[in-house]
Amino acid sequence: MFELASADISTISSFNLRLIKPYFSELGLPPTFAVADEDEISQLLNMVFSPDGKHAYVAAEIVDHLLHYIYENGKMLFVQDLLATRDQDPANTSAALRVSSDGRFVYISNRGENSITVYRVRPDGTLLQIQRLRSQGRTPREFALSLDGTVAYAGNQDSDALAIFSRDPETGILRTNGVTKAIGSPVAIVSLKNEH
Repeated sequence: MFELASADISTISSFNLRLIKPYFSELGLPPTFAVADEDEISQLLNMVFSPDGKHAYVAAEIVDHLLHYIYENGKMLFVQDLLATRDQDPANTSAALRVSSDGRFVYISNRGENSITVYRVRPDGTLLQIQRLRSQGRTPREFALSLDGTVAYAGNQDSDALAIFSRDPETGILRTNGVTKAIGSPVAIVSLKNEH
């Protein structure tokens, strides 16, 4: 059987789709298989689930929005579309998306505006923005929380710096503590045990 799922997403263009459509059944593809348009692709940068698996959050990179869905019975039900930055500037694009280990806070890094936006999860599951702060560098491509939830890291790709923030686990609020570490184009951050 042909494994389409292992193909690079850029290899299935509309042109290629027209070529393989007559062979869908031989390839094991459903007849409804389609190629996403630009608006749909803009939604594909990053998706994370809440710890309980009931909420899905999507960083819509190109339009710089945070999309919130409820995941129920194998279906994604739309809940919210939130602008992740101060304004709809085309230079702003979202990047990393993280949920606190207790599921009470959602964080998204924003390139262009060079910020981190923090949302609190309300009792009804909807999100409320509670903070937006500078990422302490340019192009925060990556963002991570420490395993104990007391530290946050922003990987500022174009300023070659890792910014370190204090995090209040009760309120979700980040505090700039002025600590940055020089590191070439940080684009991935992994929290490990004994990280401090």
